[in-house]
Amino acid sequence: MKPEFSSWDDLRIQAASSLPTDLGGRVLSGVATTRRKRRELLAAALTVLIGLFISGGTESMLVYRQQQQNLTRWNELVAITQSVDRGL
Repeated sequence: MKPEFSSWDDLRIQAASSLPTDLGGRVLSGVATTRRKRRELLAAALTVLIGLFISGGTESMLVYRQQQQNLTRWNELVAITQSVDRGL
């Protein structure tokens, strides 16, 4: 074996001895935790978007109804005013 390969093997063995034995498991559990947190964040964001969509739709529906009531009342007032003007 060439001396440089032997040196790399020695470094690899030294590095492996200084790392904790469960490092791979901790890394993989960290990835799973990150994925779970990402899904939770996505679910929360979707919930907020749905809530905003529903509240926005409700608000515009209520505004539309109020505008229709106002127009109806104004039309009634115009009709009464025109009938009073014709009567005079």
